[in-house]
Amino acid sequence: MLSRVKWAILSTLLLCACMKQALSPYAEKYLAECRKNSTVFWTDKGDESDQAWERAQYFLVHYSALRIQVATTNILETYNPIRSAPFGYRISRFTGKEGIRLTVECYTSNDSYLQEATDNSHIAAYYIRFNKAIPTGLISY
Repeated sequence: MLSRVKWAILSTLLLCACMKQALSPYAEKYLAECRKNSTVFWTDKGDESDQAWERAQYFLVHYSALRIQVATTNILETYNPIRSAPFGYRISRFTGKEGIRLTVECYTSNDSYLQEATDNSHIAAYYIRFNKAIPTGLISY
């Protein structure tokens, strides 16, 4: 049987593990702006599209706990999510009459992380489209 001290320590650890870190006011504002923007967007052909694709690669290397599994001229995809790294990404581009369409998806195999996956998709798309630095602690890994 566990002593009261052990129960108190265990309860505290569980509580800390369940709490989500509060965001700074700047991060809250950044996230709100990201959520207003679509995860599907168009860029002009040429330099703008090439730079956006480079940012997509940079995002996956620096903000995903999973490594890139597929990297072609039109698809970037990480390995599938696992328990210790619950978010996977797929970023694709399609050439159309209007320019280049980019689609950003973040997915999870754990339904309790669906909101974080949706937010991660919007954050990634916003970063790729506008090249605005992501506040520390905003991305869920």
